[in-house]
Amino acid sequence: MKKNLFLFLLSIHIIISNGDKCHDESCITCSSDGNYCYRCKEGFIRHYKFCGVKCNSIINCQLCTADKSKCIKCRSNCVYNGIMCDCTERYVLTVVCIFIALSTISITCLCLMNTSWRRTINNLYFITGHIRPSIFNRRIFNRNQLSEVINAEIENKINEVKIINDFNKNKIKEDKNIVNKKCMICKNNDCNLKLGCGCYICFGCEKKCIKNNVCLKCNQNISSMQQVSCSICLCNKKDISTFNCPCKTVICKECYLKWRKSNNFCPSCRAPIFFEY
Repeated sequence: MKKNLFLFLLSIHIIISNGDKCHDESCITCSSDGNYCYRCKEGFIRHYKFCGVKCNSIINCQLCTADKSKCIKCRSNCVYNGIMCDCTERYVLTVVCIFIALSTISITCLCLMNTSWRRTINNLYFITGHIRPSIFNRRIFNRNQLSEVINAEIENKINEVKIINDFNKNKIKEDKNIVNKKCMICKNNDCNLKLGCGCYICFGCEKKCIKNNVCLKCNQNISSMQQVSCSICLCNKKDISTFNCPCKTVICKECYLKWRKSNNFCPSCRAPIFFEY
């Protein structure tokens, strides 16, 4: 009975002492520097490294701070500008999608109409025995179209070089054998995180470790934590890096190239990503 009481008081002491060093008052368990929260108080939801509550006071905001003065998570395709969640991007995307849909329908209708007209003209030329004068014009069009394709390919290669340079600037140095590396605790799942003690663990074992802020493999305190799996394909790759954005989303080289070729914002925090010079 005394032993159980002692363990109960000790756990309360650890939680209280841990909460005092956290910069976020809504956090119970955090990293040693107090910046990254692992577990929030009851009624709070953890987003990335912050604790927040459901928010209705800020327009288009899902989670905000305890005093509801600042948004920490906006709705999809919205970005917090310091006052409110700006959803201009969402409206622009909606307009663009509508425009593309209308354009596609219009082009399809024109193609169907042109096909019927083309058949009529071909029949007239066949009946009269004349050669269609559009062959030369078609050759010129094909030549110009080929030039546009070549210029587009050159521009894509230049952009790809810029993207690769950005990837290398934020590259994370990892173990050479990181591919398909298993969690050192459960030894079943692929590892997703590297702890400050050097142990590799999965997201499932992370939840068990952060309860006491101790690595269950080597019993050392968790001083830091680095994600080593891609946030998009969820695989362990030898080449991983982070986006140049506030949340520093971890991503592999293949997903980095695919995303940056068609998008200029982070898929997690929706913040814009610019080329670094």
